[in-house]
Amino acid sequence: MPTEVEGIQAGDPFPVEALPHALEGPAVVYFYPADFTPGCEAEARGFNALRDSFSEAGVQVVGVSVDSAERHEEFTQSCELAFPLVSDEGGSLTERLGLIKDYGEYGRLARRVTLLLDREGTVRQVWRVQDVATHPAEVLEAALALSAIDTRAARGGQSRPVGREDDMPGYVIAESDVRARTDEGDTAATRVAIDASRGCEHLEQRVIRFAPGRSSERSPGDRQEVLYVAAGAGSLHVEGDRHPLEPDTGAYLVPGSRYAIENEGPGELVVISVTAPLEGTPARARDVTVRAADRPVLAAGKDREFRYLVNQDLGCPDVTQFVGVIPPGRAPQHSHTYDEVVYVVEGEGVLHLGGAETPIAAGSCMHLPPLEEHCLENTGSGPMRVLGVFHPSGDPASRAYEEGEQGA
Repeated sequence: MPTEVEGIQAGDPFPVEALPHALEGPAVVYFYPADFTPGCEAEARGFNALRDSFSEAGVQVVGVSVDSAERHEEFTQSCELAFPLVSDEGGSLTERLGLIKDYGEYGRLARRVTLLLDREGTVRQVWRVQDVATHPAEVLEAALALSAIDTRAARGGQSRPVGREDDMPGYVIAESDVRARTDEGDTAATRVAIDASRGCEHLEQRVIRFAPGRSSERSPGDRQEVLYVAAGAGSLHVEGDRHPLEPDTGAYLVPGSRYAIENEGPGELVVISVTAPLEGTPARARDVTVRAADRPVLAAGKDREFRYLVNQDLGCPDVTQFVGVIPPGRAPQHSHTYDEVVYVVEGEGVLHLGGAETPIAAGSCMHLPPLEEHCLENTGSGPMRVLGVFHPSGDPASRAYEEGEQGA
């Protein structure tokens, strides 16, 4: 998952001219300490195993270390790599980017850091790698999503950063415009809709469609994860315990959890996953799942209502998950102090954000940054149902600003 690192950051321009290997279009540039070390070999083989998927997405992969060109050639042949390795012998580029580290007796080597670049050479995402086994697949998810955005923009579609041209944050994209990734032997097709590359620093939103059967084991890693069942039925298996899943069920998974989703069929089991960094301490004694039907209906302004799913009541210290109901019509522009991602479960309407009006419907994914005035307008004849997840935790009905307030 993307993290803050010393030196180069998301949004910075990458010095593409400093690479002897020309970059054409989006690229993954991963820095690693040294050839012929166990971790670096595992990482290289991981990227190599996914080379066809990166290629189909139009994303290049380039490895960089301070090893000599001759050493790289030997390593490339040994691992049968199909992507280039760049020699930064002397470490000038690595040091320029703030990615050099003193490894004591081994000398000054590159940190294990991966950069995802867009076609203009801007860094869209940065990872300080913790797990070389799972990292390449995580990068592929982000690369596929970036490729989908570029493709959509090229054909003049509506999925775009809302108001980004005016330096106004916010983002909306249809689930169908995000390319899905499916690992061999797994039942899950995963789409990364919102993450740091779309300007959302804390939350990552994925739409996961599980085919009938039991999925491969999954984990949120060092982040906490909340799940929401949008459609289908099945079971959540966590650390040997089974928890029933049905539409409008929420679930909370602490960092390090190992779990699998079992879909009873015959249709898909659709799950919305949102992960966030852990800042507080989760409650030890807690329920894993919660049904919206078991939660009270609360007011969220005139004619609007919501039900909490995952929040502090379920032992989650930093994130609030809720299901909201929006009647036909438009509420006043308003803003919140929290960072929020939204998924439209049912209905259709318009997102008003950053001076733009963007059509939304079931499957739309949105990022609503803190203090940005916005409104979800329901243009249909029936209720619009939305899933909201925000950080830090709080009350969905709270407002930092609402149009028409005295003194606002």
